[in-house]
This record gives sequence, structure tokens and C-alpha cells, in this order.
Amino acid sequence: MQQSTNNENHSKTKFLARIEKFWGLIKSPSFMAVVAIGGTVFAIYTTYFLEKRAELLFSVDALSKVFDVHKPIGGLEVSYSGENLREAKKTLWYLSLKVQNSGNAGVKKVDYDDLSPVGVRILGATISEIQPIKASNGYLQKNLSARRQTNEIYFSLVIFEPNDAFEISMLLLSSEGQKPEIETLGVLSGAPPFRIQVQDVSSKSKSFWGYFLEGTIGVHLFRFGIYGLVFLGCVVGLTLLAASFFDRRAAEKDEWGRQHRRDLISKYKYDDNLLKEMSYLINAYNQDGLKKIYQIEGYLNTSKRREILAGHLHSLDPSKAEIVINQLIPIEGLSANIGSELRDQGIVTDGPTPELYDAYMKLYRYLELHLPMQSKPDFAGYIAAAAKQE
Repeated sequence: MQQSTNNENHSKTKFLARIEKFWGLIKSPSFMAVVAIGGTVFAIYTTYFLEKRAELLFSVDALSKVFDVHKPIGGLEVSYSGENLREAKKTLWYLSLKVQNSGNAGVKKVDYDDLSPVGVRILGATISEIQPIKASNGYLQKNLSARRQTNEIYFSLVIFEPNDAFEISMLLLSSEGQKPEIETLGVLSGAPPFRIQVQDVSSKSKSFWGYFLEGTIGVHLFRFGIYGLVFLGCVVGLTLLAASFFDRRAAEKDEWGRQHRRDLISKYKYDDNLLKEMSYLINAYNQDGLKKIYQIEGYLNTSKRREILAGHLHSLDPSKAEIVINQLIPIEGLSANIGSELRDQGIVTDGPTPELYDAYMKLYRYLELHLPMQSKPDFAGYIAAAAKQE
């Protein structure tokens, strides 16, 4: 039970370490520099290069026949303003037109041209009736008006801020078989030619890409920022989720490996006179497997080479000999860590003992019978020294 709890804590620690590493990357000067440069470039672009201008979009939200009777029906007459439409071979249409400032700048009164006022022209039909304007705010509702002139409608000069909109509906009368068309009129200073967008009246909803692609440059830039944050959040979430999954799988694999090693080593019998050394080696193998065994072997090999060199330097002053040995064969890295562990557990004082060499070789030979080993250690001389001491 204690081992299982330790494994869970180890897995949580690794997961938290990944989070701290990722958060450290976000807080790092390099990441902050990238964000700062990106923000500066974005600010310069929006300030000096992004053109601010108004843009009027005329959207035909509805253009349909008021009465659509394909075959004559006895006793049924369709008339408008006292005129029988079937006998006159005319068709009554309903038009709903929306005008919106889809740009990133407002329309001021000085932007209008008195010689070319803003409006629409109806082609292929006559305007029979105009419904009251429905505006997006109180200012437009109060001050905006429409003036009809034959088949043309002109709008009054009003301030038109970005995303301001109004809707105007009307009834059109055309010859039978002829569909009305809409044409924009007028110009605005600094604005591109007006656009006409005809909605698909057969569909009540736009496609995903229709909503995605609709909008001005400013809207797309705003979307880019929002989508970027969402994408970054998704990447962070998926990264943490994947890290959690792989950490759990790694913990399960480690636990399986430890159990397998415990089963193997439980069959091994050793001498009681090597109890301290063998207990350390077995615990190291149970916890970290052959990787730790090879690290211990590396420490023993380094210590062996240092002892051989020390034998050749016996004529030197001990302090000078120690300096030479540390320069030529230093104990560092993993070997230094192994030496610290052994000293902390009271197994060695200065260097490996003959008993430690002996215990290592006995455990190694046992493991070699059951596992493919990658090294061939040779500590016979040190084991012989241990035999003499006995």
C-alpha cells in the first residue's frame, strides 16, 4: 500500500513538474519578448498601415412575390390598389433592404456629396409603397428619412458609425415574368464603391464558413486574436491532458517493472556477511532497474581506476597525488551521486570497499542468468582482497 501511494505521489510530482515547466516557458523572457514584438508589430500595423474607412453594405434580405398563384383558380382574384393583377399581367413583390456600415470608420456629414446622394434605384419595377425605416439606434430612427423620386430612393445625410444599420421595406410592382433588380446610388468620401449582397432567401441560416468569412478587416483582426487565444488554450489543455495520460502510462509501466524485478530478486539468496551492501544494491535494482545497476557499476569502475592510479603515485605527497587523481579521473555526475548515497547510508567512507565489489559481482552474476546484461565488469582483484581480509 505504501509503495502504491509513493508511486501516485511520484506521478503527481512529475505532472506538476511539467505544468511548472510549461508555465516557466510562458513566463520566460524569450516568450515575453515574442509577445512584446508581436504586440508592437500589431500596434504599428493597426496604427499606420490599417486603413480606416467607412464601407456601406446593401443587403437584400428578402425579395419575394407577395402572391404566388401559378394556376388560375375560379372565383379568386388578386388585386392591389383596385387593380386586378392577373388581368393587368403584373406581379407584386416585397423587398426588404438592409444598409449597414461594415467598415472600421464612421460616416460624417461632410463625407456626403450633394451632387451624388446615397440611395438605391429599382430596375424592372415601380415602387408602390415604402414602409417606415427601422434603425439600429435612436439617433438614426429619429433623423434618418427616405425620399422617393420615381424609381429611386435617397437617404438623408446622417452620421453613420461602424456597425450602424437600418432596414427599409417596400412593395414593388413589375410586369409578369420580370424580377426586379436593385442598384446602388451615390458616393462617400474616402469609402469604396457600395456593395450589394443578396441573401439566399431559400435558406434561413448561413453556413459556418459564411459566418466565419463575413466581416471587415478590423473584424477579422479581432477574430484572429480571439481564435489565437482559443487555439493557445486548446494547445495548453491538450498538452496537459497528453502529459497526464503519458505520465499515468509511464507510472503504470514503472510499477509493472518494479513488480517484475521484486519477483525476480525475491528468489535470490545471499550471504548475511554482505547484508548491508546487498540490501543497498537490491533496493536500487527494485526501484530503478538495470539503469541504476549500471550507474553503480560506473561508480565502481571509476573508483577502481582511481585506486590503480593512486598506486602508481605512491611516491608523491598524498595531497599532490589527490590533486592529480581528481584532475585525471574525477568523480562527477552520476558517479558522484552514487558515492553520496553510499556515504549517507554508511556503506562507504572514502571509496568502495572490497565487500561492495564482492556484493556487486554476486548480484550481477545472478541477474546475468535471467536478463541480457550490457557490460562485463571485472572486480576480481578487489574481491580477492576481501577474501584475504576474511
